[in-house]
Amino acid sequence: MTDEGRVKLYAPENYWSLTAKEHEENCNGCGPDGILSVVVPDTVYGLKITAACDIHDYMYVTAEATIAAKNEADRVFLNNMLRLVEARTKSWILKRLRIQRARIYYRAVAELGGPWFWKGKNTPAQMGGAQQETPKAYPGWYERYQNFHDRRRK
Repeated sequence: MTDEGRVKLYAPENYWSLTAKEHEENCNGCGPDGILSVVVPDTVYGLKITAACDIHDYMYVTAEATIAAKNEADRVFLNNMLRLVEARTKSWILKRLRIQRARIYYRAVAELGGPWFWKGKNTPAQMGGAQQETPKAYPGWYERYQNFHDRRRK
């Protein structure tokens, strides 16, 4: 845990020693990389939560391939957002709104973050030949996301 602008945020110890290049390679703020990044703002009712999002990204990238590790990263994300809200919000009405939005962000990563967490962690052989299924409502979106993300890292 460290003091991030007067707010203590939890992160794995090695997160705080990332170089700028390592940070850029592993963290992208709130939301997925690519076109979908414009859909998810880095703020909740004016409060910047990028640090919580970056820590969450890092935990997704570096975690072992277990459901427990994903769940821990998601819980840390919620905890860090709530810490930011608590420390930087004076109005009780605004605090309630921000807490609600933080919980929405948490539910989104808990329910929809699987493809990003599991990306590159399991080979088809480890999965018994199973292939990741793309949601029918958005055919090709995951492949486009992967291609964009892979090009960005080169």
